[in-house]
Amino acid sequence: LETTLKDYQIKDKKIDVFLSNGEKLTIDKILLSVGRKPNTDIDEIGIEKDERGFIKTDEFLRTNVENIYACGDVVNSPMLAHVAMYEGKVAVYNILEGNTKKVDYSLVPSAIFTALEVASVGLNEDEAEKRGIEILTGYFPFMYNDKAVDEHETEGFARLVFEKESKKIIGATVVGASASEIIHIIEMAIRSKMTAEEVHDFIYFHPSLSEIFAYASYDVAVGKLF
Repeated sequence: LETTLKDYQIKDKKIDVFLSNGEKLTIDKILLSVGRKPNTDIDEIGIEKDERGFIKTDEFLRTNVENIYACGDVVNSPMLAHVAMYEGKVAVYNILEGNTKKVDYSLVPSAIFTALEVASVGLNEDEAEKRGIEILTGYFPFMYNDKAVDEHETEGFARLVFEKESKKIIGATVVGASASEIIHIIEMAIRSKMTAEEVHDFIYFHPSLSEIFAYASYDVAVGKLF
């Protein structure tokens, strides 16, 4: 902790690294990971920034300076390309049509691109319970999905979260192959305020990984499969 790499030397396919605390280590690889920080240089025009240097915006992505909007990595929101594109659309709409469209990050899909992808959208079980929402959940493993079996990608599962009384879907987590590719189906289902029965009755292509949602929603729409 609190130690930096000062220098390195490559010898016989190994790497000698010299640390700021005086230590020398011999390793196989160096992983370079670089964060982001804003480089706006906008102090002269009076645009307000937060304590970390990000441009402050309101729910319409307006700055404190009239007719100036901000979006993307210069504002304090998730530093993801799809978030920046979404913010850009909101900002341009408000510039052209008046300030009527609010930015909403509640349904931003997220994914971790590991060997088994992890994707989610909306609320998970813990988040829903912290908000005092009574929930029902649906679950289905990849090992019983025909496409997953065909592709030899049977590790993983889908878990859906529904509001108990209305049975409307409010969140999902998918762990497995192509999780990031199919999570958008649930994003649209949440936006459309679909119930478990509607998610179950949706016509999914067969065979496809997306069919996993038909069976995960079956738990709430009809009855538990597992």
